[in-house]
Amino acid sequence: MDGGRNAQDPLMATASERGADVLIVSEAYRCGTEEEGWFPDTSSRAAVFIANPTIQVREIGRRDTDGFRWVALDEITIYSCYWSPNTDYTLFVDFLDRLEGSV
Repeated sequence: MDGGRNAQDPLMATASERGADVLIVSEAYRCGTEEEGWFPDTSSRAAVFIANPTIQVREIGRRDTDGFRWVALDEITIYSCYWSPNTDYTLFVDFLDRLEGSV
């Protein structure tokens, strides 16, 4: 698929059909609000989507990070990460350091 809406619509439909509770999404076409269960990073290229509204979210990682976002549920913490392979190496190392520091 070419990405964008052509990729996200089938993703959401398949998740609904299969009863997925949580989705880890990279390069989303559109992220909803946190009230709708979407938890993106600052660029909206990495997001955790809580598809099941009955799931209790214990803690949410700060949104002011670029490249990743995390959500803590009862027994698990879920990360969504995205970093473009076309960026400078020093920026990538900085991203990895920030990611490691958040774990």
